[in-house]
Amino acid sequence: MSLSLAQSQIITEMANLVTDFLPASFNNTTSFPIAARNAGVERHWAYTGGKRGSVARMFKACYNEHPHKLLAVIKQIVDLGLTYRIRSDKGPISRIEIEKLNELLLQLNLKIVSLNDVGFLSRLPAEPRTQKDAAPAPTPASQPVSMKPKTVDEAACAALLDGLMAMAKLKPQDRGYEFEKFLNNLFSLHGMEPKKPFRNRGEQIDGSFVHRHDTFLLEAKWQSREVAVRDLYTFASKVETKAAWGRGLFISESGFTDDGLYAFRQGKPTSIVCMNGFDLYLLLKHRLNLEEVLDLKKRHAAETGAAFVSVDKLYPSL
Repeated sequence: MSLSLAQSQIITEMANLVTDFLPASFNNTTSFPIAARNAGVERHWAYTGGKRGSVARMFKACYNEHPHKLLAVIKQIVDLGLTYRIRSDKGPISRIEIEKLNELLLQLNLKIVSLNDVGFLSRLPAEPRTQKDAAPAPTPASQPVSMKPKTVDEAACAALLDGLMAMAKLKPQDRGYEFEKFLNNLFSLHGMEPKKPFRNRGEQIDGSFVHRHDTFLLEAKWQSREVAVRDLYTFASKVETKAAWGRGLFISESGFTDDGLYAFRQGKPTSIVCMNGFDLYLLLKHRLNLEEVLDLKKRHAAETGAAFVSVDKLYPSL
């Protein structure tokens, strides 16, 4: 079967949720490849481009083969993760993580009975150790401003969300044109004065917009593969050679490789921030204010040096 954009986003969110449940490397007791083997789906596991992306690809392949394959591998991941996480610095798997996983499965009309068992859930700690016990450096998600997001027009967001979903069914060339129009309409909705793609000598710019009185250059990609470090460096170079105060937004519907984001972070301070397709989905689904989202992404970049942080991390209550 072919995944709809909504299904793909839900499965990606599930993969993001369980990424820390197990290590990616093969060992004798607990890891993602062992979970895949135990579930009989080892053919779908391949560690390429980072753990998060590898888990997402395995989940999508399992779901495409049969939804019960996805249930089987998730059950194995949780079973092994219960053991692994006890001895990891993340602490035991928490009730809130399992309840979120159950909620996402329900959105696909799926359910793992044992993970919904009241007795099982009651024996889990209420929250992950990183939320309850650790004292991490402040991040935007810990600030009150991110807990009550400003919302925008419901009908306009619903129309854009419908358009985003419909684009997944288009041919690549048609999709590229529609994605350009979609982003132009998105920035217009938020009063950000978008400018359509333009060409300077020797380079193509996908557009620009105004955010908090600053001009941001735009790079937008909708492709099957995740964006790697080379594209991040290329766009950052375009931004930094325009003006000392230059800023940029890189939107990749398929996301970014973990290795690429890590390598990009090791260089000089970032002049760009990034969004993926799931960010766009949450932005429209929850009618978030794009100006505020970009403020939080910029703050996270200033505090951590990371060009990308997902919207669900900025708004934990979503």
